[in-house]
Amino acid sequence: MGKARIIYTFEKSDDKTDFFEELVFGKMGIARLAFTNDETEAYQRCAYQLKQLCLGMEMPVSILMDIQETNETREQMKENILFSIKENVDYVTTSFIHSGKQARKVRELLNENGGTEISLIVKIEDGQENEEIDAILEAADGVMVESDPCMLKRTIMKKAFDARKILITTTQMLDFRVSSS
Repeated sequence: MGKARIIYTFEKSDDKTDFFEELVFGKMGIARLAFTNDETEAYQRCAYQLKQLCLGMEMPVSILMDIQETNETREQMKENILFSIKENVDYVTTSFIHSGKQARKVRELLNENGGTEISLIVKIEDGQENEEIDAILEAADGVMVESDPCMLKRTIMKKAFDARKILITTTQMLDFRVSSS
């Protein structure tokens, strides 16, 4: 079974190299970049800085592109996924997949465009995915769920664990920010 890793979610303003160094030295394992179409340039810069820093420090950090659901068209979502492939990220997570069929389409898009090594993570957010969880787990490499006491989400987490899929849980209780004292 895999190991636990610390994930830090970067905001558009988090593009300071000294801040990145603190996170890498603090054992951040995955950098989560949550972006929309209008923020592509900022996250491209952020991903580049992180990659260069980690190479220089000889400390591995994976990049997770979190493609946010907005009022964008399917073509714009496709562009965001293709951007993720171009940036050679390790994981892509999306909030617009609600079925196994949709997960398979995204996996096909990744595979057809050189993203075969990218792990597809489906965000479980609004309950639409619950009826399709088995099909989603079959098509995706893992799921991201909020860690709240909801029994349904616990069931989804158990299914992901039993299927030996990547399981990412998020919580506001671990609201982590590096600060100097």
